[in-house]
Amino acid sequence: REEEFASYRVLYALVTKGDVQKELRAMSPRLYSHPYLKHALQVCTAVNLKDYAAFFTLHEATPCMGPFLLDPLAPAMRAHALAAMARAYNAPATLPLDFVAQQLGWKTDKSGLKECVKFVSGRGLVANLKEGYVDVKGSSPADASSKPIGPPRPT
Repeated sequence: REEEFASYRVLYALVTKGDVQKELRAMSPRLYSHPYLKHALQVCTAVNLKDYAAFFTLHEATPCMGPFLLDPLAPAMRAHALAAMARAYNAPATLPLDFVAQQLGWKTDKSGLKECVKFVSGRGLVANLKEGYVDVKGSSPADASSKPIGPPRPT
């Protein structure tokens, strides 16, 4: 259990914009090779690089109660992903909704697609649930690239 809680401390420091390095220095070196801690460090890397594909893959595979710690990071990662997709896929005017939903970390079932449409529409893109597309050329997302990832710091 020590390994599990060590990984929670690292993830918590990441989410609260705390000092991940300080948490690592306080840990026993034998914990560094444990899969839970390796996973937490991969999540840190994905968030710091704004690698949304890696983040959502790791989020899905996070052991134990870790996904609950990562949930506050998901909206900002989705905003960065949406802005990146709108820039990268500007040539084809529309993208399949199920592709966008999957890239943003949702399941491609009906409720996941509805959540995706709500999120995408709230960010300035046109999404059509019935026809299953997101228009990335005729609309533009709010640029999230300059905003930090994570919830606001408590004051």
